[in-house]
Amino acid sequence: MQPNLPASTYAPLPVEQTPPSKDIKATLYKQRQVEEEQSSLSHQLHIKSEPEWMSSLKLSMVRHAIPANQHLVRVSDSEYVYMLLSRMRKAGVSCALVIDSTNPSVVYGFIDQLDLLIYVISVADLTTPSTATFRNVHWEGQCFALENALQLTNMSQWNPCYSVFPETTLSEVLSAFAQGLHRVAVKDPLTQLVTGVFTQGDLLRFMNMRGLTAMPAFKQSISTAGLHQLGVMKKTWLAQDTLALIDVFKHMKEKKVSGVPVVDKEGRIITNFSATDLLLLEEDTFPNITLPVLDFLRSVNGALKPPVTCTVDDTVENIILKMIARDVHRVYIVNSDFQPIGVITMTDVCRYLMKPTEI
Repeated sequence: MQPNLPASTYAPLPVEQTPPSKDIKATLYKQRQVEEEQSSLSHQLHIKSEPEWMSSLKLSMVRHAIPANQHLVRVSDSEYVYMLLSRMRKAGVSCALVIDSTNPSVVYGFIDQLDLLIYVISVADLTTPSTATFRNVHWEGQCFALENALQLTNMSQWNPCYSVFPETTLSEVLSAFAQGLHRVAVKDPLTQLVTGVFTQGDLLRFMNMRGLTAMPAFKQSISTAGLHQLGVMKKTWLAQDTLALIDVFKHMKEKKVSGVPVVDKEGRIITNFSATDLLLLEEDTFPNITLPVLDFLRSVNGALKPPVTCTVDDTVENIILKMIARDVHRVYIVNSDFQPIGVITMTDVCRYLMKPTEI
């Protein structure tokens, strides 16, 4: 029975045609061998290989890349929030390590800007522009300032405390960062005490100093490099400049993002709001969470900070350099009208660094 194939791929021999000779059979067999070898070669050319920068990261360790002038803020579990924020502002950091007040070797975890965001929402869950009164927002400000640090530790559950050692390879740390961790605690292998923190930004700065970000793969545009396939061209949530800050908080919690672009009525980006801006909150300024987001940023920062943006034609290297130079975790992708159409975060970059390449 003849196979049911299209006429273009199957043509039966005429009845009167003689069977192929031995020479013809040998020729056909050899031709088939050549075709199979070509098919195998074509397959090999598309084998996924390890990125060229990964070999360098496998040979480099955390101790090679951790900043020498790093400020690690340690706070006891009973320390008040207002004291914690004051120390973090003074050190210029966005996270603190919470330790046991009686045994410093016991680490409870990190407090970062995302934990602060969730905490502010929990304190101000009844405060909206329509219900806010002088009395309740000031009472909430007191509650905000006098909570102890332990209650805030990993409240967001977005950045658990993951520990590494100075001898841990950067390739292993990159793998953790690509899964969404923003930082890892660095432990002394002998004392088991946390001696430092290593962040996504520290890794990118190290790669840039070693010239790894100048490799050909980083010279491609973010669209050519396939970053959109990793989800970095995702639609980002926009905050209207007139929206109350507390409502921005709630949307950020819902979307599980640590920053949003603030836009005008035409949808053009004006600035960025980050959970890091909450480090400037104090008991006296807590009522400002009822202000429109743009007014709040002016009240704590003075002049508005220009947003860090790019286009789809920017190279991967340019994105990394912008993150390093401006010390930011996200770069907004804008169109010709300066309207944000996506966002690239450091986590997205770390996922790109883990992506196999084709040889």
